Amino acid sequence: MKNSNWSWLIIAVALLIVPVRFSAAPRLHDGEWATEFEEGTKAYESCNFAAAEKHGDERAVRTLNKLGSVCLAEGRFDAAEQAYRRACAITEVWMGRDTQAYAECLHNRGALIVRRTKSNNYDEAEALFRQALQLRQKLLPSDDPDIAASLSSLADLDMRRSRYDEADSLLRRALT
Repeated sequence: MKNSNWSWLIIAVALLIVPVRFSAAPRLHDGEWATEFEEGTKAYESCNFAAAEKHGDERAVRTLNKLGSVCLAEGRFDAAEQAYRRACAITEVWMGRDTQAYAECLHNRGALIVRRTKSNNYDEAEALFRQALQLRQKLLPSDDPDIAASLSSLADLDMRRSRYDEADSLLRRALT
């Protein structure tokens, strides 16, 4: 499929699986959801992506992140990047940047950069992993596995850069 078709597929999947807004918001009845869905679809078809994102939902974010992970595992980096960027954009609009969902988006984008990078330039991935770690440390209990995942990802970068002492320290923190 062409990249433009992948973009459409990603958004179509996201829009199809979103029957209600966030659980904190009032639940929409079938008729209300149909109207919301139609408005979101029309906005997307007219390339008004900002308006289409306003019809988003936390399940769309989770689905886009999972779709990105599948694409990443298959080596389809452009499709993974599109999915992760859409997930981040929807998260910013609906939930804000100070959320665990946004931290997951950042972490996933960092993982994509690590897989995609053929040189030793991992600065962007490190910045994304550090931002995700800061959010997770702020929002989650200190023993949460997502914090360990961020620490482990940073350690992986340090090992790739032959910074073994730093990697050792991060991995020990992840283990505790």
